[in-house]
Amino acid sequence: MCPEYHWTTVSFNKNFGTVDAQGYRSGARHRDDKDASFQVATAFGEYTGGELRVHGQKGALDVDTRGRFVRFDGRYEHEVLPYEGTRYSVIYFQLEPEWSVDPSSCES
Repeated sequence: MCPEYHWTTVSFNKNFGTVDAQGYRSGARHRDDKDASFQVATAFGEYTGGELRVHGQKGALDVDTRGRFVRFDGRYEHEVLPYEGTRYSVIYFQLEPEWSVDPSSCES
């Protein structure tokens, strides 16, 4: 991973997503609006499928994060494609400073 990348947060996931009727898991399409910069992701485990799909201004790109670090902008919509097996992922990212967060978004 790039030594100049100063992440503030790391997320560890096991089998991120939900199971569909056929038994495949997938991660919901979402955006990480509180990110200050790009994310760095990797995945590992005994699974098939599970690529990262990143939607951007030029369309969607499917990226295999298995066993390597991939840099992408999580402020664009992204999702984990369906997979079978046990999939672990690690995501490094930078959050916006807390003073730039809308306090009303933190209310329960």
